[in-house]
Amino acid sequence: MVRLRFALALAILAAACASHPPPGVLVYGDPSLRGMGWLAGPWFGEGGGQRWEEHWIAADGGSMFGIHRSTRDGQLEFFEFLQIRARGDGGLTYLASPRGRPAIPFELTERSPWRVVFENPAHDFPKRIVYWIDSRDRLHTRADRGPADRQGEEWVYHRAREVRIPVPRR
Repeated sequence: MVRLRFALALAILAAACASHPPPGVLVYGDPSLRGMGWLAGPWFGEGGGQRWEEHWIAADGGSMFGIHRSTRDGQLEFFEFLQIRARGDGGLTYLASPRGRPAIPFELTERSPWRVVFENPAHDFPKRIVYWIDSRDRLHTRADRGPADRQGEEWVYHRAREVRIPVPRR
């Protein structure tokens, strides 16, 4: 009887696990944003005297919101408000508002479990924005004029394990 109960408990647990996706995979909000959980959270990178960060809020209500900031020597160089919005037809639109200017739309043209590509051929630069996670769990963001563009810009981020907020000393 104990073995039967144990086997039944294991079967129930296995069914429950199969019905719930692994952590980080979003299941609420618009279905077209499901699977974008890998982008959510704080990301940081640095190089060449510059520091950059991007923070993404998890999907809900058919959208994800993000912000990008680049600094050099403690001075703000660039910032951008970002949004990924689900459309009624199941597609996604990426909206970028550099320095708080009106949003520039880019439409989803490619998607795989760890990579998304958004394009706007009518925009001067960039025409394409690509996000992907590499095998070392680093986030890459690339802005370019297309796949053959060798002069595009790319940022590599590491996921923040914790956020430290500096507290002024008294």
